[in-house]
Parts: sequence; C-alpha cells; structure tokens
Amino acid sequence: MTVAKKKWIQKAIKRPGALRKYAEAHGGLTEEGRISRDWAKKLAARLSRKEDKTEDETRLLKQLNLYVHQLSGMAREK
Repeated sequence: MTVAKKKWIQKAIKRPGALRKYAEAHGGLTEEGRISRDWAKKLAARLSRKEDKTEDETRLLKQLNLYVHQLSGMAREK
C-alpha cells in the first residue's frame, strides 16, 4: 500500500480539532474526553433532516458523518 493511500484521512480533514471544539462546547464529550458516538449520530440525524442548512451546518454535518462512519471505528480498533 502506498503512503498516499495510508494517509488519505489527512487530506479529508480540512479543519483539525473543529469537531472536538464544537463537541466540547455543546456537551458531546465523554468522561474520557472522546467525542460521544451517540451524540454525533443524533446531531447528524437532526442536521440531515433540516431543510435550509447554513454553510457552517453543512460543514458540521460533513464532519459528523466522517467521524461516525470512519473515525470512531478506527478509534475502537486500537
């Protein structure tokens, strides 16, 4: 596997730490300091149902979807 394929996630994340900062401000962190997967799923579901999303809400939804579908699974594998 090439280095580019192994490091795909670095290109996918445009604003490192933005989701964690949002989760901290809105009660989405667990006691261990990780982002709660349930919190992320609920927020993503609520945002995806919303009709007129702002640019920030769209960005947040993309961050949540990446976290729920890719990153949270990677964290559990460690």
